[in-house]
Amino acid sequence: MPITLPTRLEKDIQKKVSSGEYASPEDVIDAGLRLLNERDAELADPAFKDRLGRSIERGLRQVEQGQTAPFDEAYKKELRSLV
Repeated sequence: MPITLPTRLEKDIQKKVSSGEYASPEDVIDAGLRLLNERDAELADPAFKDRLGRSIERGLRQVEQGQTAPFDEAYKKELRSLV
């Protein structure tokens, strides 16, 4: 199936191939579609929606109780927890 891509997407794909991260443009497209399919499956999962809802409720309770921090502080703390 031949397709025409906007220049911006062509450049993005070529960067991925040029970096050696992917062997071909087809591999880049395949990886992107695989991620979309995984995301779609996760969003369709009732358990994911339930976890998301609980997280939102917990966050709203924290805001209502004044348990907040400036975004940049919270973000830095979250990043540090990943290291």
